[in-house]
Amino acid sequence: EKQLVFAGRLFTIVSIILGGVLGLILTSAGQAFTLLLMIGSGTGLIYILRWFWWRINAYTEIVAMVSSLVIALYFNFIN
Repeated sequence: EKQLVFAGRLFTIVSIILGGVLGLILTSAGQAFTLLLMIGSGTGLIYILRWFWWRINAYTEIVAMVSSLVIALYFNFIN
């Protein structure tokens, strides 16, 4: 249990730091909302497909979350 508590604390600190960095990078609330919509649109179909198709599992959802985050960051900041 000590390892789980340590991992939870570590990821809490990492998420706070990443949130602070993202808050400093974003220029407006509209940009933050657009980023949130881009991330959600990439994962929404996978969440719906999980109800109907038995081959969608947790690994598929993790890959969808990570890839939609990377693509949304690319389109929001680089392109």
